[in-house]
Amino acid sequence: MGFAEWAVKNCKSTTTINQVDKHSVVLIKIIRHFYWHGQRVCTWSYPTCPECVLKTQCDYFQRENKRNNK
Repeated sequence: MGFAEWAVKNCKSTTTINQVDKHSVVLIKIIRHFYWHGQRVCTWSYPTCPECVLKTQCDYFQRENKRNNK
C-alpha cells in the first residue's frame, strides 16, 4: 500500500492530529515542502538552480553544471 492510500484510509476528517503517528506528520510536512519547492524553485520551464538549497544533491544541477563548464 502506498502512502496516498494509507493517508486516505487512516486520516479521515474525524481523525485528530494527536491520533496520527508522529512520523507520518513529519512525512506529510516533508512532502508539502517538496511540493512547494517544485512549484517555486525547481520549476519545469525555468528552474532557479543557483538559489536552490538542494543543488549539491540534485542530479539535474550536477549535469547542467558540468555541461556549462565545458
